Amino acid sequence: MHPRSPYASSISFALLAERYPELKQYLIHNSHTIDFQNPAAVRCLSAALLKSDWNLDVDFGGKIVPGVPSRLNYILFLQDLLDSTLPRTHSTKPCSTATGLDIGTGASAIYPLLAVRSRPAWKMYATELDPTSLSTAAENVGRNRLEDKITVLPAETDGDSTALRVLPLDLLTSLPPDTVIDFTMCNPPFFDSSTPSAPTDKVLPAKAVCEATPSELSTPGGEVVFVTQMILESLRLRASSVKVRWFTTLLGHKASVEPLVNLLRENAVTNYAITRLTTGANWKGTVRWVLAWSFGEVRPPVEIARGGGITMKSFWPEVGELVIPGVGMKRVLEVIENLKSGVEVFKTTDKNEVWGWCERDVWSRKARRAMQRGEELRDDGGVGWRLVRVEEGMRVVWREGRDRVPFESWSGWVRREALKKVEDKEVVVGMEVEKL
Repeated sequence: MHPRSPYASSISFALLAERYPELKQYLIHNSHTIDFQNPAAVRCLSAALLKSDWNLDVDFGGKIVPGVPSRLNYILFLQDLLDSTLPRTHSTKPCSTATGLDIGTGASAIYPLLAVRSRPAWKMYATELDPTSLSTAAENVGRNRLEDKITVLPAETDGDSTALRVLPLDLLTSLPPDTVIDFTMCNPPFFDSSTPSAPTDKVLPAKAVCEATPSELSTPGGEVVFVTQMILESLRLRASSVKVRWFTTLLGHKASVEPLVNLLRENAVTNYAITRLTTGANWKGTVRWVLAWSFGEVRPPVEIARGGGITMKSFWPEVGELVIPGVGMKRVLEVIENLKSGVEVFKTTDKNEVWGWCERDVWSRKARRAMQRGEELRDDGGVGWRLVRVEEGMRVVWREGRDRVPFESWSGWVRREALKKVEDKEVVVGMEVEKL
């Protein structure tokens, strides 16, 4: 469970029933839980959590009943992703304003509703294929008076054909040129409708009843085919004027990660993240994976890019960071600011963190000699970085750039310079020293 989730600790069903009396009839075992095999009890629990914790009145419309903690997990991951990959000129954290797109929002429209309740300045677009679910989703938005924040739209077909698109390309290309979609999100059908086992009671979790229509659970080819189409459609936007910062999707099967990451790599997409989400403590309970990818150069830190105890090392995205031991923020900034040109430093609202940007190599001995001779420096694409105070000293994190090599050169130079003799105090790597 995400550490910021109000459901990270156990839910008090008795207290919840005091706030939402309709739940009382379903309490069992001295009011400590409900019967999760009872569809009415599960439906009432979700309604109670949405109303008592988020002031949301939601009609599920006879469709899938969303588990609130698991849906919130995905929203909290998106908050972390956006907060850590803000444009370098933005110093406000968290990402208070954002525009998102929920693909296949379902009758409840739970993701857009939770998104704008948890971050009130966010706005959402939501698409839905099923006409009945589309109507119910729009009613849920209106019932909660959120029409100014959430726009519900029908899913699109591809040109004149009847083939459905995953991404609403017509919508995205019709937005004003300066519009930025900060993220897309999707909870796709996990199962392959063409196989005999999809979906049946044998493959659904035994811990809780699952009320859902077949189209909500399965699609031809399963989630790999569905997300493959999403990736291919996103590539059509890569060179366009449409600005989407992050494409993301849930995955229900660990085995789906390999072919999808391989597809990204085959198309030279190196900026991606894989995170494991669970609704239980100690990595137990329902497990989902999030795959996120971006055509931009701002990169998430390792705890997000390889989050949730993800173990598939061969599919890990590139990250870069090192720790400078025994050195404080002041000393590292002095080293950086001594460069005088080609470096920008952006202070954030977090006193323990600053961001920076080097437009090209201005730190290496070769580059400094070239500048002294008045020669033009080679453009390596620039490197962005974060400085973060940690217990051991200062953490230098690769934040932006096409290639990790310039960051490795930059961070190595900063480390060497910061650990040199300062005011007759020698800092020795690997020894406990006074922080400067």
